[in-house]
Amino acid sequence: MDQLESLSHSVWECKYHVAFIPKCRRKVLYESLRQHLGEVFKRLAEQKECRVLEGHLMPDHAHMLLSIPPKYAVSEVVGFIKGKSAIHLARTYGEHKQNFAGQHFWARGYFVSTVGRDETAIRDYIRNQEVEDKRLDQLKMWKKPPKGGPNNVGAALATPLKPLRAAHTIKPPAMPGVLTGITEQVIRSSGNVFADMGLPDAAELDTKARLGAALHLIVERQLLTQAEVATVLGINQPKVSALLHYKLEGFSVERLMHFLVALGQDVEIVVKSKPRSRSARIAVKAA
Repeated sequence: MDQLESLSHSVWECKYHVAFIPKCRRKVLYESLRQHLGEVFKRLAEQKECRVLEGHLMPDHAHMLLSIPPKYAVSEVVGFIKGKSAIHLARTYGEHKQNFAGQHFWARGYFVSTVGRDETAIRDYIRNQEVEDKRLDQLKMWKKPPKGGPNNVGAALATPLKPLRAAHTIKPPAMPGVLTGITEQVIRSSGNVFADMGLPDAAELDTKARLGAALHLIVERQLLTQAEVATVLGINQPKVSALLHYKLEGFSVERLMHFLVALGQDVEIVVKSKPRSRSARIAVKAA
């Protein structure tokens, strides 16, 4: 029997077999990414005082044996792991991989079952799942021969695909009583949405918004909780929540830059001549 764990008022041994899949069952969990995700899952589980006892990332789904304290609901832990890992993937790979659907990487829902005396069998199942899936895939290749029998495999593969027809654009009739012939005017943005909206102190608002976005990105990349961010920045958790939700009224530009430095980032201010094609501006760029 494994060693029991304890909280202040309970002794417990709660283990769960959890499985979930990527959105649309995209097979994007290739080898290098799967190895990276394993470490991410372990770090996220530790933030909820949980442990990944066994895990295997298949090409289209993930299996884990989780040890979860009774003070946490399984749905809370699994939702936390899925949500934070999805954000991490979007921030790390979203700019380079077309198949990452923003921050909606995992499909909704998950499978869970409790693990008791059959823990060894569950561990073996998770370890050997990839081998079993490959064997089943090989069997499926021969279950449904093409039309006309197995002798027509070559003919079926050689049959050319029908070309796609271009879709016809249908112009809907004008609605009665609605004016037609109205022209639309497109105005080029100045690059500062606050200035385009005519708000006062537009340059400061734009700078604070860009600094806030950089802070949000750093926190997500480092997989920090709000409590950890509060400790690093020396502010309370409600202020961290406001900061991460872009409620920046109570923060100056200078303070936001100091926050970035506290999170291990270099902040440089560069002054240079503007091009003749536009007016001078203040810009913040995150590397």
